[in-house]
Amino acid sequence: MFGTRIAALAALGVCLAAFQPAMAGDLRPIVGTTINQAPVVEPTEVASAPNSDSFADGSGKTLKISDFQGKVVLLSFWASYCGPCKHELGALDRLQAMLGGTDFVVVPISVDGSGISSTYADYGVSHLGIYRELSDDFPLSMGVRAIPTNIMLGRDGRMIRFSEGPTEWDSPQTIEMVKSLIASSPMPVAAAEPSKPPVTVADSSAN
Repeated sequence: MFGTRIAALAALGVCLAAFQPAMAGDLRPIVGTTINQAPVVEPTEVASAPNSDSFADGSGKTLKISDFQGKVVLLSFWASYCGPCKHELGALDRLQAMLGGTDFVVVPISVDGSGISSTYADYGVSHLGIYRELSDDFPLSMGVRAIPTNIMLGRDGRMIRFSEGPTEWDSPQTIEMVKSLIASSPMPVAAAEPSKPPVTVADSSAN
């Protein structure tokens, strides 16, 4: 069942319903520390995404983080029962409208798998794709212990930002921060092609 363990955590009071969205100029939720916090990846620390990173899109197709390689990815874990999550979707939608494309994408992953389309309609979301977890293993392995949780991945799929609690993703300061991350994220190094043995051309003059 979708979101069973995360929903249980929320029932114990870990859901960040008391959090207010980060105000313009306050980027602490993007970098910082909150109560009930999972292990935080600091700006200078880089962690690889886990192997159990499968999730599904709106058609039911299974996807992996590697499917987005080459883009900076903002993973946003949310649920239809989480008020702050739904409030944040509007800002994420506007961020995707402004910056989404070949270099950046917002991937909001529902941990309960229900009410996605109706929630999008209620909050005017029109630029975000529909994604849902296949099991709690993926978010839990990424350090998600409360929702909303937002994780920024570089072009190579490595974690570069981790935050809990809603953020005003469409504030000018936050947009500039995201642009900076996009500009500073290196392209993944392509695997080198195996070297080929030199071609020897026979010398016909020797005959």
